[in-house]
Amino acid sequence: VRFLRAPRVSSTVILVAHGNLIRYLVASALDLPWEMWMRMEHHHAGITELRAYSSTWCALIHFNETGHFSPELLSSQ
Repeated sequence: VRFLRAPRVSSTVILVAHGNLIRYLVASALDLPWEMWMRMEHHHAGITELRAYSSTWCALIHFNETGHFSPELLSSQ
């Protein structure tokens, strides 16, 4: 996936996207079967963090993190 390549120099890239794209990128980055992206739940304004360490290895640090909301404010797609 183009957005998940490790940079030549240390940098931070912030990608703001909707849940479907986030789920697809996570499944692709973790080399999961393509159908898995449809099974992942994603809340509105959930935060997902992926770190690319090399061109072949990345890690999922956070998925759908919603700790910045109180429970009554959570909603999902």
